[in-house]
Amino acid sequence: MHKTVTPAGGAAPRRKHPLKVNVFERLQHHVSQLAPLFPYLDDGAMVPATALFMGHAGFRPGRFSHSNTVEEVALVLAAAGGYVRGASLRVTNRTHAVTAPLVNPADPEAFVVTVITQRNNAEPSQPEAIIFICPQCNKLMARYDYDAKLDGRDLGPVPEFSTVYRSLRAAEAFNADAGARTCKHCGHVEPPFPLEEWGWERYARHTEVVNRARRQLESVSAGVLDEPASSKPER
Repeated sequence: MHKTVTPAGGAAPRRKHPLKVNVFERLQHHVSQLAPLFPYLDDGAMVPATALFMGHAGFRPGRFSHSNTVEEVALVLAAAGGYVRGASLRVTNRTHAVTAPLVNPADPEAFVVTVITQRNNAEPSQPEAIIFICPQCNKLMARYDYDAKLDGRDLGPVPEFSTVYRSLRAAEAFNADAGARTCKHCGHVEPPFPLEEWGWERYARHTEVVNRARRQLESVSAGVLDEPASSKPER
């Protein structure tokens, strides 16, 4: 059976195949925080994405705030040594703090498994922002606005979740700007955001490469299918 989705504006309905996934099995291949579980990222789509935080020596999680035009839903499936408990559900504010919810990030026994569902609106624009707040005085340090619809990348048949890509670009800009990382209110200097712990660069790079690989396979397949059939029997 297929699910039929009617986009805004009365456009022709688009067929989507129902899909299912085991979150715990998917996390064996975890690439980044907020990696979508399904390939449906179009207008009006519900986008469930995974977050897996594991304590380890030297873990510095960093923190930021995410501003969205719609609420997000966070389902914590399991947790140990976290500020949140397993089997719990909450709706976030449209602007909400984001960090690794571990009491002791260096505890190797600590973990939190979460599914965050973000809804893509049905409008042509969806403004979002990544915001860095000073941990000493709680005042604004830097804000990076973007449009999840207009500022995304169309890389090919494997879609990219623009929230992840734009979060990567915002963190890179913050890390490269010592002025942005110096609080203008109290003088605190924030160290660079630990991108390696969040995996956004891996996600963006993987998305680029798999689209190139997919296009290559399609090109080769098209060439093979266009070749005339050989009259010689294969041995």
